[in-house]
Amino acid sequence: MDIVDESSKRPASSLVSEDTNPRKKHRVGTHLFSDPFSLVTFVIGSEKKQFLVHKQVACHSSEVLNAAFNGDFIEGQTQTYILNDVTDNAFTLVTQWMYFQKFDFPKLDGDSVQPHQQKIGMLLETWVVAGKLLM
Repeated sequence: MDIVDESSKRPASSLVSEDTNPRKKHRVGTHLFSDPFSLVTFVIGSEKKQFLVHKQVACHSSEVLNAAFNGDFIEGQTQTYILNDVTDNAFTLVTQWMYFQKFDFPKLDGDSVQPHQQKIGMLLETWVVAGKLLM
């Protein structure tokens, strides 16, 4: 069964490079960058760290973000989305997922048990954020 991209009525598989490298098949297609200069800002955590993301990538990744940035909400007017209860590390993983549909954990310090616990915590937080954004 072929998945069809409704915007172009082409099989979704035709939007992916024909390269045999399986890692490249998970990258965001170039069709998403018809406006590469349109960026949105995410303000993350209590420290208000800012992340810039291509608007088309964010909107393609999440129905929530699509509605927020393209609707009459304050986020649509300011092109800024605030997530106060999210850590930088978790949002970094969410951003990696938006672009590549995979992520790499940041280097963690500590003994052999502590980094695994940190990774599990980051995965759980990332999962919660992705759930909020309906990714």
